[in-house]
Amino acid sequence: MLTLAIFPSVTGDNYNRVERWQRIAKTPSKRVLSPSAITRLTRAIGEGHRMALIRQRLSRVGKSDFLALDSTTRSAYGSTLANIRWGKNKEGVKLPNTVEVVVYSLDGHEPVYYNTFPGNINDHRTVDIIRADLEHAGLAHSVTVTDRGYETIQTLELLVIKGVAFIMATKVGQRHVKDTISSLAPFTTRPEEMRYDRLTGLYHLQRRVEYEIETERKKVVKADRLMVNLYFDSLLRSEQSASLDADLYDMEEE
Repeated sequence: MLTLAIFPSVTGDNYNRVERWQRIAKTPSKRVLSPSAITRLTRAIGEGHRMALIRQRLSRVGKSDFLALDSTTRSAYGSTLANIRWGKNKEGVKLPNTVEVVVYSLDGHEPVYYNTFPGNINDHRTVDIIRADLEHAGLAHSVTVTDRGYETIQTLELLVIKGVAFIMATKVGQRHVKDTISSLAPFTTRPEEMRYDRLTGLYHLQRRVEYEIETERKKVVKADRLMVNLYFDSLLRSEQSASLDADLYDMEEE
């Protein structure tokens, strides 16, 4: 397996050429890896092996590590697997697709968990399943970090109800974010409430948000220490303002 893992990175070729490569290179495997041998080897890898690998990877992760979650969709030509049969392509391509999810440690820089879902599964349902698996592995207190692909109210409220610590990139259109921006005093150069960060060149502000969620059982859950972090790029804003003025000037000339 180590030989197969190294081969594409070193040569850039497909597995049909492994046997030929072994004749001229020293490889970890002494076994001749012909195309038929590779097929038998890979077909022998089952779900038990996959879960054993995940358990070993998760055992290396500290309980307070930051775990980043990311996913991508992949089109499929098959039709027998359930994930493919029920996965719909969001791009309009007439091919079913799956959602490939990976969780990796921002401390150890290694992937620690992965899974495949149908292409039409909701993001918050994906997060729910992943968090359940991490809790079973003893990582209930790990911090979940997501990008804007998982930015929905359903995902936010799911993590709040579960009591999970998280960092989520979000869009300014969300109500609690929009309200925080609207509360800032009018400004010309930058909001007075924001502080400057010398390293990034950005102005920033952190503000606590009161947020309540009513569960399906009519129970009200208050978000514990939910913060909104705002960032402002004054240089980008000036460039956009100048670009807008240039467009208006061109329109007036026309």
